Amino acid sequence: MSRNKFLKRLSKLIWGNFFVVGLKFATLPLVTRLYGPEDYGKLAIFSTTAVFISIFASHQLEYAVLRKRGRASQVTFSLGMFFGPLLGFCGFVCASLLADYFKFLSFLKWDWNLLVYVWTLTWFQMANFKALEQQRYQLTSISKMMIAIPQVGLALWFGVKGMGLEGLLLSTAIGQTFGTLLLVFCNRAHLVLPSLGECIECLRDNRDFPLMTTSLQSSPIITDLLKSAFLYQSLGQASVGYLGLAQKLLKAPINLVINSSSDLLMSDLADGSRARSDLVRLGYFFVKLSIPSFACLLILNFYADELVANVFGRKWASAGVYITALFPGFLAMGFGVLIEKACMAYKKQNLIFINHVVIDFCFLAGFFLILTYFESLLGGLVVFSLGKIITRLSSYFSLIWAIKTDLVSPRAPG
Repeated sequence: MSRNKFLKRLSKLIWGNFFVVGLKFATLPLVTRLYGPEDYGKLAIFSTTAVFISIFASHQLEYAVLRKRGRASQVTFSLGMFFGPLLGFCGFVCASLLADYFKFLSFLKWDWNLLVYVWTLTWFQMANFKALEQQRYQLTSISKMMIAIPQVGLALWFGVKGMGLEGLLLSTAIGQTFGTLLLVFCNRAHLVLPSLGECIECLRDNRDFPLMTTSLQSSPIITDLLKSAFLYQSLGQASVGYLGLAQKLLKAPINLVINSSSDLLMSDLADGSRARSDLVRLGYFFVKLSIPSFACLLILNFYADELVANVFGRKWASAGVYITALFPGFLAMGFGVLIEKACMAYKKQNLIFINHVVIDFCFLAGFFLILTYFESLLGGLVVFSLGKIITRLSSYFSLIWAIKTDLVSPRAPG
């Protein structure tokens, strides 16, 4: 596959990301003036909790969809779509019960916005990967736009109306619903009613895959939740809002190019017909495409304090410290996106599972100790960011070792 073909496919996928990131970034100064750091902190916890539940609800079968073809792919897709809402409801009930014991989750107790958001996130992930498997890249771009436009528009409208946190959560859930329904409707032809034998065969074939992948994907989400809990306990709800704004700004350059191109590469890696040398060349090409994103991260880091204070308002000025401290970790995460998706496409996610669980939680403990006993926010965030760097480097060398020793071999289509 030539670079020109890859760029042509990427252009169909990336323009939606440019629109979404541009729209959210352009309206963010308005949103930060309508909502305070406390509201934004609760939105960050709301979104992180919903993503965490949706990971278990989908059981990460969306990655298995990419590795299948024909009827097998349709069965896997249908199982995820049918059982996702049931598992999502169970997760919603658990979150509501836990809200009695964890103060930072108290506002989520029986909040139906959370349930709707979990369901639509679960369906969106399944339908989005099915669209990628079918190479319907324009559809995925349009669906992301259909999510962003209602979310931003309603957030501004509800903010003007003074609805506060309730408006922020409601706009997030409604926007996700619009884009998800569009994507599911366009993929409805791939929904089938599998026989019992097909269900058993699908679960048997993927018996080790969802468990490892779910654990891998949920590990950073858990650490983010615990990090928010520590900040809430030590510095108050506003500190979680500063963290949420810093992470949103740092993720924007990564979402522009890196996520889109890595999704395409993961789709190709899952196809056993691709030559390994071809994929290695595209991997290097991916790094070149990512250079503008990394340049944006550097600029954001150098001018963090001025940008936050002048663009988003003085009440958000403290977020500049969070950007500076988290920058190294996000820089490493940008390179790590391709590595992790390559491992999942090759069904070798166990190579980075231990890295995520052990290293992330060790550095989370360091973050907690520094924040609690030394009362140093900057030191705690730097330690946590350092953990992200070590995790990605460890994942990279694990993957290289596996490839060189021929432990990694693409799964043949079927």
